[in-house]
Amino acid sequence: AVSLLADRSPAFLEALKELDVPRVLLVGERTGVDLSIVPADVPIIRIPDAGHSMMSDNPESFVRAVAESLSPPERA
Repeated sequence: AVSLLADRSPAFLEALKELDVPRVLLVGERTGVDLSIVPADVPIIRIPDAGHSMMSDNPESFVRAVAESLSPPERA
């Protein structure tokens, strides 16, 4: 638990911004987090009926969201 409160360098948001790969942020819809700080080019998928423990709160929706985020985009 101590490590969860420790200062990190880079911080999560900084690391997310610096990644040079496709990114998706999964977040439980009951999680009280300010999503306005997420970079505009990072899609956000909200997991319904879930908080921070998305995998436990709503495993079916979590798995579906992971699968969708890993699927290649459809070509026109």
